[in-house]
Amino acid sequence: MDLKEKFEELGGLAPVRGQQFIPVPEAEIGDLEKQLGAPLPDLYRSFLKLFGAASFREMVEFTPIVPLPPAVSSDGRGGMNVFYGSAAHSPHDLAGMLELYHQRMPEAFLPIGDDGGGDQICLMVSGEKAGKCFYWDHNSEWDEEDYVDDGLPVPPDLKWQNVTLIADSFEDFLTRISVRRS
Repeated sequence: MDLKEKFEELGGLAPVRGQQFIPVPEAEIGDLEKQLGAPLPDLYRSFLKLFGAASFREMVEFTPIVPLPPAVSSDGRGGMNVFYGSAAHSPHDLAGMLELYHQRMPEAFLPIGDDGGGDQICLMVSGEKAGKCFYWDHNSEWDEEDYVDDGLPVPPDLKWQNVTLIADSFEDFLTRISVRRS
């Protein structure tokens, strides 16, 4: 997939800060992969090295594999606001987002962007679902204390209750994005 061509089809991307894109340095990507204990998918790595943190110039939406819940979306689709990038893009930096959400999301999730309302677009980096993209709904976030306070065991799938599969890969996610029609 030609990333520049794909984003031009969607009206283009804009840097989140300043006039130029700030690509994520290879060393930063390596540190992130070390922290995650897994390599990032090749196309996503290419995106980071080409653009870094970026937002769409047009309003866009994506059509997920599994429709988003009615509490999130009336038509099952989701929005995409910004992709995260390097430490230079704080507060839109990947390492910062990973630190913020690490204990709140399923293991091996990397938040790669947001929908503009606090919900996260995530990439699973290892395990049987490695490479797949998910939507994480912050309004339906799990609360471990509900179980611990009552002396109940925490169900293993608790962190998955607010997660929806949106794409089989980063490339598939990009093909599911279109310019929002009014």
